[in-house]
Amino acid sequence: MNDDPEFMRAYDEIRERILATGVAGRPSDGAMVVVLFSRTSGEGVTTVAGGLAQSLGRSISRHILLVGNERGGVGPAKVLGVVPRILLRSEAGYSSDAVLDSIQHVTESRVDILSLGGDHSPGDPSWESYFPKLRAEYDVIVVDAGSMERDAPLQWCRWADQSLLVIDTTRAQVEAVERLKADLKHSRFHLAGSILNKRRHAV
Repeated sequence: MNDDPEFMRAYDEIRERILATGVAGRPSDGAMVVVLFSRTSGEGVTTVAGGLAQSLGRSISRHILLVGNERGGVGPAKVLGVVPRILLRSEAGYSSDAVLDSIQHVTESRVDILSLGGDHSPGDPSWESYFPKLRAEYDVIVVDAGSMERDAPLQWCRWADQSLLVIDTTRAQVEAVERLKADLKHSRFHLAGSILNKRRHAV
């Protein structure tokens, strides 16, 4: 993970905006869930999710969980510099023991990681029954939901307290981003904000 002070300050600013919504005032069902996604693949969602989770871990004495898929060897574990312990779905779905055994604690980052197999679906009935248990164990859950080229972001965002669109400013066209925002709004999808990735100055 990039530990350049400028990058760290950028993530810290995003963190402070998220925390300003009031983690301490969360309802009894547990963690604030922050879901990050992009319009297309390769816009930096995994890197930004990892940076945000680390920033949260540095700043508050709370339990932080980073969740994401491991596809093509690139996922939340690799971003935080550990070998992933991938949670695979059995025919019976996801068991409590399997989920707990798959969670990795990264001491240096003060972040827990849950690496999901490529076949994971947030709409899986057994996952729907287990995710509330994870919310009860953590204060903030950061989800790398991937790109809108798959349906995972829409499935993840129904759990979200904040849904954030990651935009690669070196390749995204304003018109395409505005069209996506309009489509999301038309679908009654609440977008809390956007994170502009690869800007020349701090986010």
